[in-house]
Amino acid sequence: MITYFLIFIVVSLACGFAVQGYEGLALKLEVLGYSVEANVVFVVFMLCVLFLFIVLVGRACFACALCMYRVRRGSVSKKYDEVGKSFAFLSVGHVDNVRKIVGISERFAKFDSPVLQLLEGCASFRIGQYEIAEKHFSLIPSKALQEVDLGAWLVGILANEKSRDCKLRVLSRLCDVFHSRRWSVLFRLEIARMEGQWDEVLTALKLIEKYGISHPYDLNDLELIARCKLAELHYMQGDFKEGLGVIKGSSGLQATLWRAKFNAKLNNVKRAMEELEACYRVDPHPDVASLYLSMVQDKSLAVEKLNALNPDSYMSFLLMVRKYMDLKQYNAAEKHLKQALTQYKYAGLYGMMLEIMVRLGNLDEIEYWIDMMRKDSVPDMHWACEKCCYAPKEWCQECDECEGFNTIKWRG
Repeated sequence: MITYFLIFIVVSLACGFAVQGYEGLALKLEVLGYSVEANVVFVVFMLCVLFLFIVLVGRACFACALCMYRVRRGSVSKKYDEVGKSFAFLSVGHVDNVRKIVGISERFAKFDSPVLQLLEGCASFRIGQYEIAEKHFSLIPSKALQEVDLGAWLVGILANEKSRDCKLRVLSRLCDVFHSRRWSVLFRLEIARMEGQWDEVLTALKLIEKYGISHPYDLNDLELIARCKLAELHYMQGDFKEGLGVIKGSSGLQATLWRAKFNAKLNNVKRAMEELEACYRVDPHPDVASLYLSMVQDKSLAVEKLNALNPDSYMSFLLMVRKYMDLKQYNAAEKHLKQALTQYKYAGLYGMMLEIMVRLGNLDEIEYWIDMMRKDSVPDMHWACEKCCYAPKEWCQECDECEGFNTIKWRG
């Protein structure tokens, strides 16, 4: 403000000096029939005053506008801060927080922003209001939707939905809403996986790998499962050559078992046994031993061979003890079992020791081994769901209890 006064003084002085020689000069003006006479110096002075007044009014208007702008900017900034916090709460917030996000988004509805549509859609999806979420997603322009991780996030949230039919229905709608986005292949993959269309799963996996789409899967595990399920289908249909081709390049326990089964059906028993022997040397699993023994005539000799491949493994000890018990060589079985119990404390080994003591008639030893079993034993190795601890008799790709995918693991 001081600057304006200084400018006014300078301008007034300049004008004063400019009109020094015109003090006696007067201006006559005719206004509405009246004759008005004014001194030139006075007119110049009034013009300077008018100029100052205009400047002051303009400055006051500018100050008011700036003040209103700052207030408005603070309000908008606060709202965008709330939007930012809302996005953060989507991943870590509780359901109550997510419901608040929906309320915040509704208050901002007048902005009609794609970001707000995305926020309210994600929040509604998080709390299970899928139809409302789909409505908001459908209102987002395709060009404005650059969230490449959105597909993986939606699939991860939908995994918590318990209703299988609801999952399939929502996935189908999401395919329609996001059909122009490459990452919509994630929804097609989920549909194919849930419906057992394993050839479609393999096709979707190739697209995911080709385009580098963000995903919530272990691609290697999912591909292995898809190939194993396709192999199982070919095995049931009697297409052994095609089944072997599907599983040929895969690694892992289940792939090895299927290759051995196909080779046995194609009269390549020797090759099947070599495959199982190589697997047993690295991973002495009961399923490998069981399939191997089913392919031979001389079980005793086969057990000896497996034991030689991995003599210190739990499975080898178990096979040798069973062999001695089948031959009724209980003393040898007891000796071998005591050696096994120095390394492993599985309840099954203690149970076999109790059976041997009964067969030998060493009733005094039974109480001792029961006491040892209570103090030291641990559960036998078995297939179990990592999510709900359900224990199926054999491996499967999906838990029958909680429907968790790829949660059945070998535990011990």
